[in-house]
Amino acid sequence: DLESQSYVARASYETDWFTLSSITGYTDVEYEARLDADQNPQTRVHFTFPEQFTQFNQEIRLQSDDTGPLRYSLGAYY
Repeated sequence: DLESQSYVARASYETDWFTLSSITGYTDVEYEARLDADQNPQTRVHFTFPEQFTQFNQEIRLQSDDTGPLRYSLGAYY
């Protein structure tokens, strides 16, 4: 069994000199793995391994416009 939920939010702010962008992500996963330990046609010995994890990430980026003599891209990711 697998249940998963993911959300993403994006925002940008543009000026004449640069663009500031933000991307935020969130994922929640619940998973149940099953193992047939005896490998017989009828399942007599089996194990279940429930797993759950949550992930959050954030990216922020500052990027110059392409018209000036100096071009740059600066960012951080968590």
